[in-house]
Amino acid sequence: MARPKSMTEKITINIDPVDLGYIDLLVDQGFYGNRSDFIKNAVKSRLHDYDDQFKDIQRKDRQTTDWIVGISTITARDVASHLAEHRHTELHVIGYLTVDRAVDPDALKQAYPTIVVNGVFKASNEVKAAYGY
Repeated sequence: MARPKSMTEKITINIDPVDLGYIDLLVDQGFYGNRSDFIKNAVKSRLHDYDDQFKDIQRKDRQTTDWIVGISTITARDVASHLAEHRHTELHVIGYLTVDRAVDPDALKQAYPTIVVNGVFKASNEVKAAYGY
């Protein structure tokens, strides 16, 4: 599987000056290498607090939904295999999904009538449009 060029996405956030001051103090004291390190660590820590809820959501939808957590690429071979098994399931991705350009959008739509991506979705404009992205 080919890895995406960038494993991170840039976001912009607004932080209260006092909170930013506390972050800078922690950086100055050597607890973090820079502001970004602090923010990434804080986000991961907070997301960890929701591990049980994430598992519950996935468990609830297991009957009708295929879940991918991480980085994945859908190829034409994957779609053909899915259709050969007569599987027509929703796909929910938390992370990074790439749909190979060789994938036929109509076949993909047959295999996965619904694709929901929480994260990054890299695909042709035609595939994205078919799924409302």
